[in-house]
Amino acid sequence: MRTLVDTSVWIRHFSANDSLDLGTLCPVDRRFICLPIYQKILQGVPDEGAFRRMREALDAANIVDDPLPRGRYPEAAQLYRTACRDFLGGYPGCFAER
Repeated sequence: MRTLVDTSVWIRHFSANDSLDLGTLCPVDRRFICLPIYQKILQGVPDEGAFRRMREALDAANIVDDPLPRGRYPEAAQLYRTACRDFLGGYPGCFAER
């Protein structure tokens, strides 16, 4: 049985301030992510190093297929992050996970 893990659960899983252990909720081989959730998570990562680490971790997850090429999602997340940083001056809605 596949389990599609929602954005909020992934964020809690990766948060240093949260004790949620995704491994207790479902085994890694049954854990799935869809590409819009993948993009949403990456959009909320303000630090470049953390963005790369998060992308590597998400790339290792089981991905539910989408009609758009997979590479478009991290590109879209990077565009969003650049716009927030350079044009919106860190607008509060851009990096809500701060």
